[in-house]
Amino acid sequence: KWSADPRLQLKEQDYKKDLLSGTLPQVSFLITERGISEHPPDDILKGQQKMAQVIQALMGAATAGLILTARTFSGQPTIGESQELYAIASVVIGGTRLGGGEGSLARTFLGVLVIAILGNGLNLLNVSSFIQMILIGLIIVLAVGTDFVRERVR
Repeated sequence: KWSADPRLQLKEQDYKKDLLSGTLPQVSFLITERGISEHPPDDILKGQQKMAQVIQALMGAATAGLILTARTFSGQPTIGESQELYAIASVVIGGTRLGGGEGSLARTFLGVLVIAILGNGLNLLNVSSFIQMILIGLIIVLAVGTDFVRERVR
């Protein structure tokens, strides 16, 4: 059973002080400066939700790896080196702030469509893949700059 004894709940600065002096109790729960802790008596669901998010991200990455391997009929460790640029560009063009914010699946999908159409058009024009990556990087910088200006106006 978890103890709700306040003597076992320490603030971060008290924990460090007690740790250095060697006077920590046998069991202590660290409460961060933001007041968030997944340890009892705090809300255990916070830790469970964080772990569920990590597992979902890992499963998504594994699924993407399987799809890419099936699509190219090969498995290479460097096969997706440029894909992170396209993923970031899609999310930013979809309207999600890089500094933290909420996005939506529909807007991200629209960002993916824009990047796919842009990439396809550049391929049809025989533009070098290096130039394509530079253009996508410039689009990211432009989107972030626009977002920054929009936030400063508010």
